[in-house]
Amino acid sequence: MRLNIRNVTMIHMSLRITTLAERPSFEPALWDMEHSWSTFMFQDPIADLFYPVAATEYADYVLVADDSGEPGRLAARGCMIPFPSGGDGLPDDGWDGVIRRGWLGRARNGSAARGAVSPDAASPDAASPDAASPDAASPDAASPDAASPDAASPDAASAQDSAVMLDAVSALEITVRRDLLGSGVSPAMVAAMRDHAARLGFRELVAPVRPTQKHLEPHTPMSEYAFRTREDGLPSDAWLRVHVRAGARIVKVAPRSMVVAGTLEEWREWTGLPFDRPGPVEVPGALVPVHCDVAHGHAVYVEPNVWVSHPLT
Repeated sequence: MRLNIRNVTMIHMSLRITTLAERPSFEPALWDMEHSWSTFMFQDPIADLFYPVAATEYADYVLVADDSGEPGRLAARGCMIPFPSGGDGLPDDGWDGVIRRGWLGRARNGSAARGAVSPDAASPDAASPDAASPDAASPDAASPDAASPDAASPDAASAQDSAVMLDAVSALEITVRRDLLGSGVSPAMVAAMRDHAARLGFRELVAPVRPTQKHLEPHTPMSEYAFRTREDGLPSDAWLRVHVRAGARIVKVAPRSMVVAGTLEEWREWTGLPFDRPGPVEVPGALVPVHCDVAHGHAVYVEPNVWVSHPLT
């Protein structure tokens, strides 16, 4: 699935946004771009189920952007993952949860994400003319091979029955190059994600949002912070505000969206803090305190995020 090349003109720059599949030359620079993430944010082990294979298995779900003034230099990236919704609502384990579900679904299907069943395949609209792909009416679709013994074999039926429908899609991140923060790139990337998810056939884009200003209030419960609004009714948090302005609604808190556990020595290395007293430790960039257990030699960070839903139809 191709993303219609999105050219976004902003003050002093013009972004060109495509999928990584369309411009694979960006792969070497994808994770080397200058960013503002804290070191401890890279220590969630669930991330290993997505990022090492993002460029190969999820290239159609990774967006890359560059500026026409600096063509070929990565300005921003955005990552999404398809996952089975399961009909249980948005998971409390947020970011970790959609990556794990997406990985398990892909593994069970035994194919790359881009080859999984599309969300429209099981929808009521799947029988409508608009939902049917051009190949559905091609001569090959009705050829003798379509009724071959293999097509109706027990093994084929069993594989079909066990297939997992990757009928939902979640944003995982939008990262903007450090020198471009605050320049309007993030809203453009959100809009491009919405457009691409819709073209892929999804009717909703969800996102476990990490509010950018929550780290300034680590002791405020996320359930209070997430629903705080300004006089104009928009969220107080700038990043949540970007999503709502793009058409999203805030759904609920994901109380254990990311989990980072480490030894005290690891946390000292990641943060430069002593971690020598038991109890909550405020870490720069963390949305909530890290729980330090000196007696047992470890500390654990459980980050809450905020689920938002972008309707696409």
